[in-house]
Parts: sequence; C-alpha cells; structure tokens
Amino acid sequence: MTENRVHSDGRPGLGIERLEARDVPSAASAAYVTHLYQDLLARDPDADGLTVWVNALDSGSLSRTQVADDIQDSTEFRTDLINSYYQNILGRAADTAGFNDYMAKLQAGVSRDTVLASFYGSEEYFNRAGRNPPTYVSHLYSQILGRAGSDAEVGYWTSVLAQNNGDRTAVASLFLASTEYRQDEVTAAYSHFLQRQPDSKGFVDWGSQRASGVSVEAMSVMFMASDEYYNRQS
Repeated sequence: MTENRVHSDGRPGLGIERLEARDVPSAASAAYVTHLYQDLLARDPDADGLTVWVNALDSGSLSRTQVADDIQDSTEFRTDLINSYYQNILGRAADTAGFNDYMAKLQAGVSRDTVLASFYGSEEYFNRAGRNPPTYVSHLYSQILGRAGSDAEVGYWTSVLAQNNGDRTAVASLFLASTEYRQDEVTAAYSHFLQRQPDSKGFVDWGSQRASGVSVEAMSVMFMASDEYYNRQS
C-alpha cells in the first residue's frame, strides 16, 4: 500500500510503490541511497528499494533533496523516532494509543521539537522526577543538554517554571530552543551525516539558521542533499 504523506513544504509525499524499479543502479547514486538508509533507518536498503530510489535520482524524476525528504518522512523512520522517544525519555515501550497519536502528529507536519517538548512536558515525565520541580529541571539539563545544571541554573529555571504556572511543555520548549541545544544539534549533524567535526563557518551558519526558524528536519535534509554527503566514501 502506498503511503499518503504531505511534506512540510506542501509537496505530496511519494511512496516507494509509486515508482517502478528498472535498469541497473549507478554506483554513485547507489552509494548515496545506501548511506541514506543507513543514517536514517539504521539498515541497508532492500534490493527493490535501492533500485527504485536510484532510478528516480538517475532519471531526474526526484532530486537528492526529495529522496532524502521522502525517506526521512517515511513511516519506518517515524516509527523508529517515536519508539526512541518513549524509550529514552519515558523509559518504556510505546503504548498503542500514544504511538498512534504521535504518528498522526508527525504525518500532519508537527515538528520533532514540538513532539519532544510534549514528551518532556508530560505528566509521566514529571512523575519520573518525583513531581519535584528542581529535580524535573535537573532532568531536563541531563537529557536535553547532556550535562548537569548548576545550582543557579536549576534555581533560575525552577522560577521560570513557577512563573509560567507550571507549564512544563513551555519550559522544555525553551530548552530545545536554546543556543546550547542547537549548537549540540549542529555538531551532531556534522558527525552523523558528514562524519566530521563542523568547520567554524558552517557551525555558525547552521546555528543561525536554526535560530531563524529552520527546523531540524529541514536542516537534516540539507545535509543529506549536499555534495559532501553525496560524495561521502563510507
């Protein structure tokens, strides 16, 4: 069955089944598609899928941006993403109702940052912190920024939480919008997609783009559509 998806730019999603497999994949495009599968789906492409995407690239019916976007918007990628959020944030497997709700939101164009904030703002996550605001803030520092917050930092964000009438999702969103988190995201994107540390100009440019409203989804696609990624050897 073909998936019906709509991308954030309004372009209809294109399921693999809508393309016909034909001819022999070109080596460069085959390597590129293989990297996309490995980096997004954590597996090698199946033979039919590989041929389909390579033919789309070689024929010009889809650009690298469109192929990367389609695979990133696939049910398989989103399934892995949602399951990782449940496991890494809530420490459990996804329940069916919750999983379906988050899948519907992602398919409707809700951003990963918004979905993440809702996980961190949930009652279940607050319960894991003993329903204690300073402990909750400490958990945000540990899981979102990957470090311990100082006493002053925890105290500040605890007061922000109180000033926002305990709106945990709003506070989590501020953590996810912080310069520190976005810089970590840019560094991770360079490491994951280009297998290197960011150069100083790229680091600043991508941080600025994230700050100006470019989503992590769009940033990821731009990395994967780049010539450097296409020419990556391993």
